Amino acid sequence: MRNAIFVLSLAHSFIFYGNGENHAQTDPAEGARHCRDHGLHPDVLSVSTGTDPNPPAASSDAYLSSLVVSIGATAKAISPSFVATTLSYSVNVPTATTQVTIAATANDSGASVQGTGTLVLGDAGTSTPAEIIVTAGDGITQKTYTVTVNRAALAASTDATLADLSVSNPITGGMAITPGFDPAAFSYSTYPVTNNISSVTISATANDSGATVSGAGSSSLSVGSNTLDVIVTAADGATTSTYSIAVERYGPESTRLSALTASEVSFAFNPDTRTYYLNAPNAISTTTIAATTEYSGSTMEMDIGGGFVTFDGSEDVSLVAGEMKTITIQVTSQYASDINTYELNITRAASGASADATLSALTLEGGDFALSPAFSSGTYSYTA
Repeated sequence: MRNAIFVLSLAHSFIFYGNGENHAQTDPAEGARHCRDHGLHPDVLSVSTGTDPNPPAASSDAYLSSLVVSIGATAKAISPSFVATTLSYSVNVPTATTQVTIAATANDSGASVQGTGTLVLGDAGTSTPAEIIVTAGDGITQKTYTVTVNRAALAASTDATLADLSVSNPITGGMAITPGFDPAAFSYSTYPVTNNISSVTISATANDSGATVSGAGSSSLSVGSNTLDVIVTAADGATTSTYSIAVERYGPESTRLSALTASEVSFAFNPDTRTYYLNAPNAISTTTIAATTEYSGSTMEMDIGGGFVTFDGSEDVSLVAGEMKTITIQVTSQYASDINTYELNITRAASGASADATLSALTLEGGDFALSPAFSSGTYSYTA
């Protein structure tokens, strides 16, 4: 006789196991009859909930059989290639990718998988991790697979242009540049500055926030021509542009003379005295006017009655007996074109006029003063 198990469930069902045959009855008598009809001997009676009283052990398999990362319908290669026992992977995606889909299949049908589906990525140039947790059928054993998705950084910009460019100085403030600023124009100039302006400040902003700017800020000026460069280096570290600004600084100008003489005519020159009246003896028909500028860059012109002409510092001037000759010297500064004028009025004595220009007596009024030394027509300096 074939062996069988006669199982009574809480729902009063009868399940028979034997020789690979399973039978279920809801009536005890029918169950007994079924055993007899099939040659089964009900030698074991067990009360249960309707399940196998000795089920097989639950699986502890917590591995995956597949792991796929995709962008839309396109699967991306993961690194290293998938092996169930390898738990850590990475995948690279383009800059434009903002999310990926992770799909995973458990090796055992009784295991559960968490962490799959849509993964939203971080900003370009960042890495976003995802964890896929597999819980085995036994409810205890777990494996955690990690997938790191690397989103490519934005391509480094090659923009090496400026968004703005301006120049100022500490005395007059803002300075116009010529031509007006254009990011695609690289050469500029400003108006000349006087000698008391020894520096300018350049303000410059890169068009791309990733670019760097050098040469902006305060720059010292030398006398004469100055070229100030502002260099923009793009975010790629290789592309550069140079913006140049030409600034001219005037020298320490002066429109004064440091010396002025008229040959054969004696007078004391003072750079701050602009007009002189002088007498020349009749015997002097020509006097040489000599002048030197205080600042070497200044220029001189002379007018002796016919208009101003270039004066190189020495000029012979004819004198007419009994007449006054007016000689005008004009000094012009090198940069600012300021003008200062000196005037010599020389009268040549008439024919037959005495050349005696001495005193016969010299006294002081208002008190009892004595000259020291005693007066002499040939002595010109005294104290009292």
